[in-house]
Amino acid sequence: MHACGHDMHITSLLAAGELLVSCRDSWNGTVVLLFQPNEERGADAQAMVDDGLYDEEKHAVPKPDVVLGSHVMPMKAGYVNTRKGVFGSTAISYRVTLFGRGGHGSRPHTTVDPVVLAASTVMKLVPGRRIPRPPLIEETSSFPLLYNDENVTELIAHAMKDRFGNKFSPNAPISMGSEDFGNLAISTPSCFWNYGGIDPQIWDDVEKRGKLAEEIPGIHSPFFAPVIEPTLTVAIDAFAASTLAFLRCV
Repeated sequence: MHACGHDMHITSLLAAGELLVSCRDSWNGTVVLLFQPNEERGADAQAMVDDGLYDEEKHAVPKPDVVLGSHVMPMKAGYVNTRKGVFGSTAISYRVTLFGRGGHGSRPHTTVDPVVLAASTVMKLVPGRRIPRPPLIEETSSFPLLYNDENVTELIAHAMKDRFGNKFSPNAPISMGSEDFGNLAISTPSCFWNYGGIDPQIWDDVEKRGKLAEEIPGIHSPFFAPVIEPTLTVAIDAFAASTLAFLRCV
């Protein structure tokens, strides 16, 4: 079971759009809400760009001046963080095909057991095994480096600080996780941030016992279930505050 909070991402962006529309008389500019499919495979952000996402004649979507994005994380709900520069890692996935050879159990020396071969490849625990045929290695997906533009992030940090006070940090740790968000902003300045989704009471209790690493489920865990509030309100407000920071006020 895959749990990564995308229901929270969709809901919060829809609500942020509604919030921005409700105060439309107070700002000028164009806001595009982008709901990207297939983020986990690192595929469809680039596919959307390749399909002409920013070609106004094809999809009537103007090329943005800035691209903003966020993710719910196993942090204390109510808190938001980001950082200038590198924020997340790049990643490349491969499919590796190992080639065995069948035979009879009474003559194992004439066979190549693919199970043992795979274990040897991964764990390096079976020395001396002969690999009669090199494995086939194929790239299946890739994620660009997640890099926050310094000037954009500085402006957003001020907006976040004004909205969230000491619950916002501009010094988030660099994540070893990857996002294909960067494919949407190859030549456009961008900023990505995280916000917490763990019930504050649960977080405080676990933290008091020194068990955060052991008991707080991470994203993709079947037990990762962001609490609706204050997570949703924080996600909405973060989208709205960061967007309004770039729209010229009337």
